[in-house]
Amino acid sequence: MGTWGIGILQDDTVSDVVDSFEAHLKTGATFEEATTLIRQEFTPDDPDDAPLERLGLAYAQWKYGVLDPTLFDAVRRDIETEAGLATWKEGGAADLGRRQAALRTFLERISGPNPRPSRRPRLTVRPPKFLTGSCLAVTLSNGAYGAALVLASDHTDPEYGRNLIASLDYMAPAVP
Repeated sequence: MGTWGIGILQDDTVSDVVDSFEAHLKTGATFEEATTLIRQEFTPDDPDDAPLERLGLAYAQWKYGVLDPTLFDAVRRDIETEAGLATWKEGGAADLGRRQAALRTFLERISGPNPRPSRRPRLTVRPPKFLTGSCLAVTLSNGAYGAALVLASDHTDPEYGRNLIASLDYMAPAVP
């Protein structure tokens, strides 16, 4: 687990849960299905991760205006019992106090409905830029041309198509 601040989303586990929830929504899952998938995907063995995963799920649900009351109660219990604060306890009293304050502020914020829920995220399909087998010409700083070949096109993630490109040992005044 990595943290880089005291904010709710400044934790790898929390951010991973939120990102995964949104990815499920983008692929057509309902809010209930996305919640179920998150609970299946994140099954922590570490008792310090479970509160962070609930925190991320609560944030994601509240963001879209569908916070489950049972989840809210679990997050409230976690915050009240100081569950999931091991990293901040190791960081010293100042960091721990600031994290606890951030958690209390977050709990107060999600205790009511989101006044401006976000719209459901949409999947933006971005295919790979180049076709497999294409030869790419690259203008170099000296005015000559370099070349590269597109070895493969990866369509496994429809939102972020990728190409595998190999540069060639080619430099000439003419386009390859």
